[in-house]
Amino acid sequence: MKKRWKIFWIVCAVLTAAGIILAAAGTALGGLTMLRSENDETFVESVLDSLGIRGRTTVTYQSDPDDLPELSEDGGSKDYGYVPDTPDGELVTAYDGISELNLDLGGLGVCIIPYDGDQIIVDISRLRADLRNDVNIEQNGGELELKAATRKWNTNGGSIAYISVPRGILFESIAADVKAGLLEMADIEVNELSVKVGAGQIVAESVSAESLEADCGAGQITFSGDITLGADINCDVGEVLFTTPGTVDDYDYELSCSLGEITLGERAYSGFSNKVNIDNESGRLIKAECDMGSIKIMFE
Repeated sequence: MKKRWKIFWIVCAVLTAAGIILAAAGTALGGLTMLRSENDETFVESVLDSLGIRGRTTVTYQSDPDDLPELSEDGGSKDYGYVPDTPDGELVTAYDGISELNLDLGGLGVCIIPYDGDQIIVDISRLRADLRNDVNIEQNGGELELKAATRKWNTNGGSIAYISVPRGILFESIAADVKAGLLEMADIEVNELSVKVGAGQIVAESVSAESLEADCGAGQITFSGDITLGADINCDVGEVLFTTPGTVDDYDYELSCSLGEITLGERAYSGFSNKVNIDNESGRLIKAECDMGSIKIMFE
């Protein structure tokens, strides 16, 4: 049997097995809403975990844009629908001399937005009481680290932690690992931006960065902003929406696609082991690698 036919039948077998597993997982998870007690749901989830179907990190809600800050224009500045509370040293804390943010969000919702102040303010007062104890905030020199051990959360009751940063501040780096939660940021300036999402969601609007590294598992990353040096985008089975100013000719490209699809401007690339290199002599490189998901690179 020729090599290409072996590859074809292997791919068919893998897809068939994956379809059976996903169908079983979907049926089980959909049925959880019909269970009568929380104990029943916990039992089923534990069984799925033991089988490796559900996964330990799980999104338990569908994010509602109405629960997030308004990003509409208001007299030349944006109205986020949130004003930082006065720091109290407990639920609302203030920090000076921060140039790096490091976020490890198991299943937490975090919003990073600018405000007219000179300190970085972290507000966890709007989180549900059962989530606050899972959040650890620590300053190490110029780095502010926020870790959330929780795996489950939802936006009911405004369960969002806010990080307010001085308007116009330039961060050296921002790194975020969003496993099953939500991260939203807007009007942020940073040299190095590194974002990773498992089954959660990342929304970055009007972000200015020298370089972007985006790694998407089964969730979604939405980015819009200016990248001055280049971007490295990887997607497994989720979706990445990347929008930047200019035209398609303003960047060079290294594109690699397995079973998913990469859309570059008005052209789509898909197919098994499809690799494309485009040199526009721009000096700015966008690398995109897509397995079974979707990457869309758009311009405005």
